[in-house]
Amino acid sequence: MRTRLTTLGAAAWGNFMEWFDFTLYGFFAVAIGQRFFPADDPLLSTMASYAAFAAGFIARPIGAFVFGRMADRTSRKSVLVTTLLLMGLATLLVVCAPSHHNAGLLGPIMVVCARLMAGLAAAGETGAAAAIAIEASPHHQRGRWGGLFSLSTYLGVAAGGCVALLCYGLLGTEATNDWGWRVGYATGLIIVPLGWWARRNMQVEHAHPTASSAAPDHKGTLGMIARVAGLTAFGSSVFYVVIMFMPVFAARQFSIPLGTGMATAMMASVITGLFAIVGGWVSDQHGRKYIMYAGLLFALIAGWPLFLMLLSTHNALSLAVFQWACAAGFGLFVGGSLPLMVESFPPSRRALGFGLGYSLGVMVFGAMAPVVNALALSRGVVFAPLYYMTLTGLITLLTLRSTRESTTWQPTENTLSGAMTTT
Repeated sequence: MRTRLTTLGAAAWGNFMEWFDFTLYGFFAVAIGQRFFPADDPLLSTMASYAAFAAGFIARPIGAFVFGRMADRTSRKSVLVTTLLLMGLATLLVVCAPSHHNAGLLGPIMVVCARLMAGLAAAGETGAAAAIAIEASPHHQRGRWGGLFSLSTYLGVAAGGCVALLCYGLLGTEATNDWGWRVGYATGLIIVPLGWWARRNMQVEHAHPTASSAAPDHKGTLGMIARVAGLTAFGSSVFYVVIMFMPVFAARQFSIPLGTGMATAMMASVITGLFAIVGGWVSDQHGRKYIMYAGLLFALIAGWPLFLMLLSTHNALSLAVFQWACAAGFGLFVGGSLPLMVESFPPSRRALGFGLGYSLGVMVFGAMAPVVNALALSRGVVFAPLYYMTLTGLITLLTLRSTRESTTWQPTENTLSGAMTTT
């Protein structure tokens, strides 16, 4: 048990730092847009910055395929070390990139290249780390352990928001947008050595492809990859629209201070992680799909009246309630979805299958979400965030109906006590 906890801790700690680095860009998108993508219209500058952010998602399927195959066939541990270092290099490129005013296109090119590298690293991280976290946990507690692993993701996001909030609060908006964002962004470099040390010393038990004599079912694998992409649609919209984009939306539309929006987004990330633990625990007792339906429907049903309240009141409290309610439902969904999606693949194709499906889903439904919503806002479509979340929620709902329950959760004669069996 001690080795399992150490392995989970190393995977979660590195995952925390990866997502801390990755999301710093989103919280400093306005500042980066002004430095590298100047435009007469501030909204266009922000959209260009988000477009560069989206470039990282284009590289995700490539990273998931390359690093996923490597993780399944050779060593998941070496993949996690490599992706961590690659993310650190991407962060360094953004910190050192010269502004458009000083070096023309050189700075924007460096930023886009950095986002591509970050996309490769994040995709490789997702498949390998999630596989390790689920495999290291006891079969009857995979939901709970998966929830703890998910918590590291959203704490990393919250930490990124905290750094951005401190920069804007201590330095002011003008100084942060001018030079302070580089200081905040550089904090991502400080924790890379710690993550490297943790992962170099982790112990990973890995089932290689030769462990199974059965012929690989490529058709079934491709079908499940498509389902994982569909199951990711809802989470992508909540994360990248409700949490990441809403501070900018509220600032532009309702004049709610950007720092206030960042604070509510930071808390929404924490709520997502905490409810993921609750959702994982429930999924161990009653099945993965049970809590996934509950979380998805709660967020969709509660989202409509709460967003309407935001439109009518235009205050920070309404913004917070809307974000936090959606985050709670999303967290419950994550608690069941992570183990379900990872368990749906055999160990020999787990990092590749889950990582590729997740990356495709995020690329399709998450990459352009801030850009599409910013464009809709410029055209006066204030309901765009709600429309987008509802559309992706329906896609995930239909996908969930066609997805089989996880093979490692099976009801027994002692169902009322939540007994578990494994296959």
